[in-house]
Amino acid sequence: TIFDGHTASVSAAALPTRTTNMVTVSADDLSVRVWDMNKENGQVPVTEVYYERKNELPLCVAMHPNGRIVAFGGDESVTEYAILNSELQPIQSIGIRNALSSKSSDALMNIFPAGVIQYSNGGHLLAVATGKYVQIWAREEIDYSRVRSGVPLRVMDLTDHAANVTSILFSKDDTTVYTCALDGSVFQWDFGWKKKVERKFGSYRKGAALMMCLSPITRTLAVLTELSLDGVPTAAQKRFSSRRGSVLSKSSSFTEGAGDKNDPSAVTPA
Repeated sequence: TIFDGHTASVSAAALPTRTTNMVTVSADDLSVRVWDMNKENGQVPVTEVYYERKNELPLCVAMHPNGRIVAFGGDESVTEYAILNSELQPIQSIGIRNALSSKSSDALMNIFPAGVIQYSNGGHLLAVATGKYVQIWAREEIDYSRVRSGVPLRVMDLTDHAANVTSILFSKDDTTVYTCALDGSVFQWDFGWKKKVERKFGSYRKGAALMMCLSPITRTLAVLTELSLDGVPTAAQKRFSSRRGSVLSKSSSFTEGAGDKNDPSAVTPA
């Protein structure tokens, strides 16, 4: 089926798992469209245009597992919307320019826009990659501290990558988080609810890790990589280096084949 509605190239899309709604974003025609994949040509029931507010155009998008909520990532925040019959109704906005915790206990300030958004399988967690950092919120828990009163509670900061994070995955039971980045690093994190997060294992390959896919049965993680020869930047690294929020490091603290080679869920390059 061909869905014809945008007048320019599509820059981001989110597919549902339980409904027939699909959301697409075009940075060129400055619009967001919601499609009903059950209808001929999608019959766009909702269109949001950003002609007069270009700075609010989403940079990335993710669909909640229930298919009725969509999250748009921007320069300074991630905003959730409810998909209604004829409009997108704002639910809440979460600021992403935050001071983050790290292993060294030193505060790191995020200055990067949202690059990747991912809901957990249960829909109660929302992960956002901002440059080389990943922030995870508990959507149904409210932070009543003085600084961030009334917004979802941020429960995890992942700060070990040395370049832009390109993909985030949750395990089937949402107890493990997988992340990969442009520097070739792939990490597995044990989700410690309100506890210090420890990286379980990592792997590094010379090149860029672009995309991941996790088998729900065997827990095998397949990673799409673009290998680099003699340290020459890959095509993906060059593309990202020209974007806002690019943070590709010239060096990395990881070595070829790093990580726990005895780990049964070790990474498999695709």
